[in-house]
Amino acid sequence: MDRGQRFFDPAKHQRRSANLDGWSLHAGVRIHGNHHEGREKLFRYALKPPLALQRLSMGEDGRLLYHMKRPRNGELVLSLTPDELLAKLATLVPAPRVHNVRYHGLFAPHSKLRSRVVPSPSPAAEAHAHASPTGAAAIPGSLGRGAATAMLC
Repeated sequence: MDRGQRFFDPAKHQRRSANLDGWSLHAGVRIHGNHHEGREKLFRYALKPPLALQRLSMGEDGRLLYHMKRPRNGELVLSLTPDELLAKLATLVPAPRVHNVRYHGLFAPHSKLRSRVVPSPSPAAEAHAHASPTGAAAIPGSLGRGAATAMLC
């Protein structure tokens, strides 16, 4: 990949959108919290499966053929064994007990400048965060909130 193509060029793209390494982001749509149809459309989009099953077929040699809308590397059909397809789909599953969002730079948890860019929580939100969801911390001799939460899982 040409290094010059890797970085976002605002002159080539619309406002409030970005493309990087095959990923695209468009942040020009806003949906109000009370707009039922807009929220439903957003949820349907977010819940779309990772591939369209109507584009997937079985080849004569037992390989799976995925017919793409646009060519990738000059090819319109991706040919995979069932194990190869499962390996590609498995990369989309998040690892257990790992956060999906990671913050870097100023937003990193231990950044010295984080307090300047992230608002402090309100006193009500802070009190709610320290409250025990099960009341385990209030029970004498209990193992505490972390153990009670682990037992509920």
